Amino acid sequence: MSARGAEVLDQLVGAGPRALLEALAERGSAAAKAARARPDVECYLAGGQIVRGKVLSVAPERTGPIAVLHIGGPPSAPSVAYVCVEQVVAVVVADASVLVRAAHADAPTPSRLELVRQLEARAGHLAGSLGRALPLTLAPNPDDDARRALGEALPTVASVLGAIAADELGKGALGTLSAVELGVGPALELWLEDPRRLVVRVPLLGGEPLTARGLREAIERLL
Repeated sequence: MSARGAEVLDQLVGAGPRALLEALAERGSAAAKAARARPDVECYLAGGQIVRGKVLSVAPERTGPIAVLHIGGPPSAPSVAYVCVEQVVAVVVADASVLVRAAHADAPTPSRLELVRQLEARAGHLAGSLGRALPLTLAPNPDDDARRALGEALPTVASVLGAIAADELGKGALGTLSAVELGVGPALELWLEDPRRLVVRVPLLGGEPLTARGLREAIERLL
């Protein structure tokens, strides 16, 4: 086994079907934008059925979250399956390295300066929604692994903040913050520090998958 293969195996951790399918949907979307194939998965259901395909999305419903899987046919005329996530008892991922490495894994690790520039650009877009500046800052001294995780997580964090700002109640809650600090931890963690600074710690790649839904729920619980 190569050192790279061992590294992937060492970084894989357990996750529930919902979190895993949401992460696969987000990684698949990123892969598709990079003209790469979405990951292949097998969903084993409580009734004994097996659904094979590529996860497109996971959406909430009154009866529980529903995963949409592309199971065949071309993108212009696809065959899809709608799977009740609560009935999924096991998920098999054909290439689990997608859960460890970003869709752009061959790209160089972003520098701290590059991340700061990206945060400033995202903050500019967010200010347009909020009607005021909300600084997005970087935790001190991120190492290579942390910068890789931050580069992967930044679009999700920015998207979630933008979605919260689009709602009037969310806009008002974000308006009470003085800044948002983004860093890395062993798992997703959030807390508030004086003066009303929201601190977000996203997991390293290969840890518990970061999902937009989970992040939004965590932020809204604090606000």
